[in-house]
Amino acid sequence: MEGGVSDPDPFEDSGSDWEEDNIEEESMKGSDDSNDEFYLDENVPINEQETTTSAEKRNDDGHVNSDDPVHQPQLEPCKTNHFLVKPNILSLKGKNGQRWTSTKPSRTKRTASRNLIHFVAGPKGEAKEYVTLEEYFLHFFSDPILDIILLHTNEEIVRQRQNYTGNNNVSPTTKEELQALFAILILSAAKKGIHLSARHMFDMTISGSFYRACMSCDRFMFLLNCLRFDLRETRQERKINDPFTHIRELWDIFIETCRSSYTPSSYLTIDEQLLGFRGRCPFRMYIPNKPSKYGIKIVMLCDN
Repeated sequence: MEGGVSDPDPFEDSGSDWEEDNIEEESMKGSDDSNDEFYLDENVPINEQETTTSAEKRNDDGHVNSDDPVHQPQLEPCKTNHFLVKPNILSLKGKNGQRWTSTKPSRTKRTASRNLIHFVAGPKGEAKEYVTLEEYFLHFFSDPILDIILLHTNEEIVRQRQNYTGNNNVSPTTKEELQALFAILILSAAKKGIHLSARHMFDMTISGSFYRACMSCDRFMFLLNCLRFDLRETRQERKINDPFTHIRELWDIFIETCRSSYTPSSYLTIDEQLLGFRGRCPFRMYIPNKPSKYGIKIVMLCDN
């Protein structure tokens, strides 16, 4: 020190510069922390905007009604006409009491026993061992069904035989011929040929040679005319209590076969189908918005 004046500290100016640099760096860090940015797929930054919800707008349980327009999720437009949905509350409660939350609930409880599936859907019993289509066909058109049809159809053939003279197509039928008859009907439905007449079905230039390989057209029409499923003599008595008596016995056997051959899954749908039919039937229905319009309505339990 000379002349009573102290020498300046050589580190005084550098220290002040160092403090100013630190202040600038901290201010820059603070500005970076306060400006959090969110990016969409196009990497367009959108600044987060905080929204507050007043306490008087909340319900007694602390949740906000979803029908309040003030507390709807904020939609922020960006330069590419996209919107970023940012809910400002944890849950929404509808008018019906249903509560929606934006967070996944924690699985701290075991699955209820009523929601556990203890079976495997699909064929069961004898049907589980079948491989070919013929095996499935014979399973549903079983011997009990064919025996009933064979008995009552031959009875009708005997009654109508006297109306045909000099015709070889009026002989009694057999179980194998009935199987061929049902195969023709199933194939014609699968090929969308149910609107064809019998003459067109058996015309080889239109439908091929499959139908002609089974039987002639005259025999086919005769069997359809004589096809019966119940005893004619007691039909009127049974119709008093059961309008479905013409086919009730076969229907019960078929439904029982379906139940014993298949296990449905856990997702089922109850649906109805109108089977097109314009013949004489006391419970035939008319539904104008259906393709067939006239037919028999069947309520079904459908699996996915």
